[in-house]
Amino acid sequence: MRRFRRRRLRLHRKVWLLWAALAAGWLGIWLAGRSLGPVVGTVAEMETRAAALELVNRVVAEEVVGAAAGEDLVRYKTDGAGNVTLLQVNTPAVNRLAARAVTAVERELRGLTARRFTLPLGELLGSPFLAHLGPRVPIQLKPVGAVTARVRQQFDAAGFNQTRHQVLLDLEVRVRVVVPLITREVQVTTTLPLAETVIAGRVPAQLWLGAGPGTVPILPGGGGVPPGGS
Repeated sequence: MRRFRRRRLRLHRKVWLLWAALAAGWLGIWLAGRSLGPVVGTVAEMETRAAALELVNRVVAEEVVGAAAGEDLVRYKTDGAGNVTLLQVNTPAVNRLAARAVTAVERELRGLTARRFTLPLGELLGSPFLAHLGPRVPIQLKPVGAVTARVRQQFDAAGFNQTRHQVLLDLEVRVRVVVPLITREVQVTTTLPLAETVIAGRVPAQLWLGAGPGTVPILPGGGGVPPGGS
């Protein structure tokens, strides 16, 4: 009877020690995640932002830059003295390029669902001494929502008596970075110049967007923009 009681006590002690070890392990993981989580999340976010930005820039360079070079995106009309009097933006062509960029980026982002990479824990902790040490932590990228595109125009100074006119495409991408115990969303924005021209003299007072029958004054009153103005 005593022998049976001792065995039962030893069994209970082992079970208790096992539960204590499991609880201590979970507590250690929770404390580590709580203390190291912000650091790991920040570094992982930086790595994700760089990877996503590289992807977007590469896709845009491959799919859009060459196509933009072959399009007549902006036409300029001049007067008898050679001054530019009207900027005519080829809106359908610009919209086609924007749609092409969005489609290409979304196609590449869908491949991110299967893309994983790993970084040493020391590098995620931001330590230059431990950058290549420790277990490798898996990082997964997932696209969030749709890619958004916005076309805009910009005027800025390009030298004495000269103004640069640009048609710009802004692309915005949202990516979710998933690290053990951490999930964050990263917003990546990049700008692509679709067309660029340097205008000598005064900027024309009228801008035709190519989407309707009339023109739009660049400034209220249609007085034109002096060189270097915006």
